[in-house]
Amino acid sequence: MITVFMHITLACYALALLKFMLYLFFRQGLIFKFAITFTILGIAANTTILFLRSSMTGHGPYFTTFEYLVFFSWLMAITFLIVEFKHKITDLGSFILPIIVVVFSLSYFAVDVGSDMVVPELWKTLHRTLSFIGYAHFAILFTVSIMYLLQEYQLKRKNFGALYHRLPSLEILDAVNHKALVLGFTLYTLGFVTGTVSNSNATGDDLFSWNILNILPLIAIWWIFCGLFVSRIMFGFRRGPFAKWSIAASIAVIIALFQHIKLY
Repeated sequence: MITVFMHITLACYALALLKFMLYLFFRQGLIFKFAITFTILGIAANTTILFLRSSMTGHGPYFTTFEYLVFFSWLMAITFLIVEFKHKITDLGSFILPIIVVVFSLSYFAVDVGSDMVVPELWKTLHRTLSFIGYAHFAILFTVSIMYLLQEYQLKRKNFGALYHRLPSLEILDAVNHKALVLGFTLYTLGFVTGTVSNSNATGDDLFSWNILNILPLIAIWWIFCGLFVSRIMFGFRRGPFAKWSIAASIAVIIALFQHIKLY
């Protein structure tokens, strides 16, 4: 049953991507409505996968690589819809859906260790949930930063073509980047703190008795985004330079995540 809904989810996300790309070029409202509809249908099928999986295992999507990828795809799609409905960035789907499709597609090849009835303790559940919601906001930060640099490039070159008129203004993109950074960094920090408590409860060791080699990528991510956060809030770091560093930081997240992803 899960396999059937995986096919449905991937098909809906892929069709949503196709419709968003068509809307980017043809600007027909009906195409955009179809794109949003397929995204919502994809989220519904994705939600069904998570529900069925939880019914089988007795826990949330927190243990296997398959679960991570399906859960992350779901969070990115929901976060995208929230940003879209709030800020009306109609072309954001053309940039974020490719990431969602790729991440969900990887779940087909992910190592899955089984469906044992294991119930994670509260702190571990909070750690993984908050961390992945933070990652979803970093994905928005990454895609909106790309859109910002494309728009800025066209302005500098005075190339006011079709793409320039399709993308939002630099002010709107910069404001969305600000919110994505603040929310993403805050949630990731809370995830890091709850993960520390979870590790302490599981091992019975001191709160800061970590295996540094295992969590070094996570610490590096935190420091990178902490630098961005402080620079943005305290020193007004924004616009083009901020977008470039946001993309670099997001790539660091991707590298760190793939260190934990095991594929056949």
